[in-house]
Amino acid sequence: VGDVNGKIALTPVAIKAGRVLSERLFNNRPTLKMDYENIPSVIFSHPPIGSVGLSEEKAMMRYGVDNITTYRTQFKNMYDSLVQGDKLKVR
Repeated sequence: VGDVNGKIALTPVAIKAGRVLSERLFNNRPTLKMDYENIPSVIFSHPPIGSVGLSEEKAMMRYGVDNITTYRTQFKNMYDSLVQGDKLKVR
């Protein structure tokens, strides 16, 4: 159901869309809708990149430049946090 709707093709999103549909059909919740706006995403690249919500540009267009706050952070991969120099190697 969720992967063929032309929206975000992620397995957890498809599972949620299927659950929402079953709630609408079988639990008498005809107005329940799937919210596709704040879905987290990650790209396992170097460095890894993650995001959730609107892009900064879209948020500025929707709410105005003075009404948004953008957060950015840096983090280390667990692999890099566990390995200490050349002394310890993960095999």
